[in-house]
Amino acid sequence: MRKSILIGVSIVTVLGILLAAVALGFADTTTKFNAFTGTEGNRQVTEKAIAEAQANVSFTILEPNYLPSGYKFESARGTKFVGVSNDIDMASFSYKNGDEQFELKEIIVVKTKDKTQSSNLPKDTREIVDINGIEGHFSEENGIKFLGWKIGNLSLSITSWKNEGQTQATSSLGKEEMIKVAESIKGTQKYATPTPASSQDVKFYADINLAVGSTGENLQKIYWKINLTNTGGKTAENVSANVILHPEVVSRLTGSSSNSATWDNLQPGLRAGLSGTATINATGLDKQDISSWNPPARVKVTWTEDGTKKEQAIPVEKIDEITIATAETAIADAQAKVSFKILKPSYMPEGYSFNIAQTSGTKFHGVSLELEQAILSYTKGNESLNLKELLVIKDDTDVSESESKTPYKLVNINGTRGRFLEEVSGTKSLNWKIGNLSLTISSYAYKESSFTGTSLSMEEMVKMAGSVK
Repeated sequence: MRKSILIGVSIVTVLGILLAAVALGFADTTTKFNAFTGTEGNRQVTEKAIAEAQANVSFTILEPNYLPSGYKFESARGTKFVGVSNDIDMASFSYKNGDEQFELKEIIVVKTKDKTQSSNLPKDTREIVDINGIEGHFSEENGIKFLGWKIGNLSLSITSWKNEGQTQATSSLGKEEMIKVAESIKGTQKYATPTPASSQDVKFYADINLAVGSTGENLQKIYWKINLTNTGGKTAENVSANVILHPEVVSRLTGSSSNSATWDNLQPGLRAGLSGTATINATGLDKQDISSWNPPARVKVTWTEDGTKKEQAIPVEKIDEITIATAETAIADAQAKVSFKILKPSYMPEGYSFNIAQTSGTKFHGVSLELEQAILSYTKGNESLNLKELLVIKDDTDVSESESKTPYKLVNINGTRGRFLEEVSGTKSLNWKIGNLSLTISSYAYKESSFTGTSLSMEEMVKMAGSVK
């Protein structure tokens, strides 16, 4: 199973990654996510992970006050989808006990235009359960257990399963324990990002995400995404961030991109981002060899403060494991998490390669909303190209509607009407449908802490969409 390696360091901000729209008719606008891992024994790491997720959603994240025996905090994520017809804010938490896992999701949906039509489903036969006086629904499908309920306008769900290679099987976590976790979610706490350092000096914190994946025969690619925040009391001038690769990586390097970035000024509280890759010749290497390069990259920041040049090495915690994935295993991993067949494009614009680290499959099973989503991601330097495929299984949300002011162009995709949008920032998105599946292609670049457009034309995006069959 493909996994990203998340390196926990002192953090105060989140790397917003612009994604494509997720709901019917979605346009890509300001989708962001953050993920962070830690251990239950390290409460500070857990709280910072939740703070990162909180930064990306509009509602107050609720955390369970009870965990079943043996389960430990694994990761937290905050996701915001804003589009033509639906706005979705979602927070998710993952907890593990060996090869068993459960995921808590919290979601708010805001309808902005079209009413998404529900599929013709049989009568809801899920078991009704009581959660603090609120009606919840429990079900078990193919060994995977679901528990859904609502707190006000917030839809919540707990999903439990056991990982067996590329498949998911029944976990030992019982219905009663899942209900007990749900009943412990009562608080209204909101984790704020840490306050700036009391010192008046410049100080940087960083969120570093590293992943390793196969890009072809005897080739491995290291991916990194870094978000820096000045949490000190002074402005950092002439800031430079450099990715320092492990000597073993350097000796096998066949290509790299975005090893460094510079910014004129970073005032207190401001953040900036850097992403890049390094491709190495992996002939004769196995997973253990690459795991020994721990970590495969570090970060050094230099800046000028009061006329004096300073530098800071970003502390990195030990990585326990590096999981090497291929494009095939990444897609298989995503496919195992959705019920529909993931469609792959047969045409790819020149220069783009598959991004293992950001390819995923997601299933949300709530009281009022059920949806499944797959993302296939591609990169070209600092440019990202994402294909999202969304299946709305059930939508009983009751929220206000308003007309979108986002302009779009109608295009033809294999005889189907599509919508192309280009935002003021230059980011682009293309929406269309194949049967009950809603698809979105988004194109954007991340540069100097903001999202910008790419050179990819509407015609190329339409051609890519036409190859998805």
